[in-house]
Amino acid sequence: MNHTPLYYAQNIVDKRFHTSFTDFMITYLKLKYANQELNTAEQEMLQQFFKPFEQKIKSQFTFTKRLSSFLNLNQFIRYFHLSEPQNKAS
Repeated sequence: MNHTPLYYAQNIVDKRFHTSFTDFMITYLKLKYANQELNTAEQEMLQQFFKPFEQKIKSQFTFTKRLSSFLNLNQFIRYFHLSEPQNKAS
C-alpha cells in the first residue's frame, strides 16, 4: 500500500506514538512544494521538533529492542544470500 507522507504522519506515526509528526509534515511539504517562505512560528517548530520527537519514539522501544532490530542478522544474511548470483550447473 502506498501512502502519502501526510497520510503516513497522520494515520500511522501520530496514532501509534502520540506525536506531532503531522504538524512537521505539513510544514515540510509547504517548504518543499509550495515555494513559500515559512513564518516565524513554523521555523521555530522545525528547529525544536526533533529532540522531543526522538525522545518520544525512543521511549516506546527498549534499548535491547532497538539494538536487536539494528543488528538483525536474519535480514543481513537474507540480503547477502539473495544478492549472490546463482550458478546453474550444466
